[in-house]
Amino acid sequence: MDNIKVAFFAHAANLTGSSRSMIDLTNALKNNGVTPIVILPSKGEIEKELQRWNTKYYVVPFQQWVHGTRSKKTFKKRFHHVAKECINYSLYPKTINILKKENVQIVHSNNLSFGFGAQIASAMNLPHLWHMRDFMEEDHHITFYDKKKAVKLLNESKYLVAISDIIAKKFSEFAGRSVETIYNGVPIDLYKIGNKKIFSGEKINLMIAGRIVDTKGQKEAIEAVEILKDKYPNILLKIIGEGTPDGFSDRLKEYVSEKKLSEWVEFVPFQSDMTPFRKECDIQLVCSWNEAFGRVTVEGMLSGAVVVGADAGCTPYLVKDGETGFLYKCKDSKALAEKLDYVITHKEIAEKVTSAAFKYAVDKFDIVRVSEQVRKLYEKVI
Repeated sequence: MDNIKVAFFAHAANLTGSSRSMIDLTNALKNNGVTPIVILPSKGEIEKELQRWNTKYYVVPFQQWVHGTRSKKTFKKRFHHVAKECINYSLYPKTINILKKENVQIVHSNNLSFGFGAQIASAMNLPHLWHMRDFMEEDHHITFYDKKKAVKLLNESKYLVAISDIIAKKFSEFAGRSVETIYNGVPIDLYKIGNKKIFSGEKINLMIAGRIVDTKGQKEAIEAVEILKDKYPNILLKIIGEGTPDGFSDRLKEYVSEKKLSEWVEFVPFQSDMTPFRKECDIQLVCSWNEAFGRVTVEGMLSGAVVVGADAGCTPYLVKDGETGFLYKCKDSKALAEKLDYVITHKEIAEKVTSAAFKYAVDKFDIVRVSEQVRKLYEKVI
């Protein structure tokens, strides 16, 4: 089949896990007979990556259709929702002209937090594929403002693609239709770190990366280090990422200050390149209460770090306790401390686990595999 042109609608212009996954996928698809054109909702950090990889993109300020679950629907929320819908409708002509000019054949939405891509596909009578990368309520505290409309558009899409079985199950039940599972992938060569030996430095380096929000479990990681610091005075936890508007990050920093833990806990702002941190990381923590997939889990495996994760969400699907990593009881900082203690005191076992985890990640989560599976779906809808 000839080259396929696909419009990818991104949910955000910052470099979230979903954004990185989209960039990895579009790059891999280029080698698989696909020309991606990315539609961004705003200017942002992601533009540098798209430019770096010579991926064509346009900025169209479309709005999301979700609202926070931690507050009730109010008149103000309703007004904002209607205003967002009006903005989106006003952007139809511009967006349709872009897709016509680029001879787009398929629309691919990269996230469930917006319906604009699906609406444009419907208006242009183009096949639509929807990627499901999050739980929404359980991990980001967001939900569809208009669930009936969401179900309607989900059912009009040619394919719904979830990045894990647990996500597929949730939205299959929500939409009342089948959902494909294509496990997420990463560019292996970009994340593997050769000749790395864990626990070889002066510090025992722990890292937890991602948005600083309660459901990511940074608090449990801090409390675990608090428990272990007397036994291991050289332990160091690096919390890498940006906080959210709810102030949770500030509360964590206050806790570290009050408990005088700054010698063992370090906050690092968002990093576009995590390689220097991964090179020195001994243990990659994945403490999320509801991890939709676990990109950081796979990246940790490829980097040669020991992955220690909560037994929740998709993490147990990726981490086999004692085989490809170690699991602990979710939300239990004491259980996490006990597991970390075990890993630190059983270095030979930890080294065998990291070797097995690296091979597992290479075999199962190569972005080339993902691009081939997605390309097959494209071929079916054209």
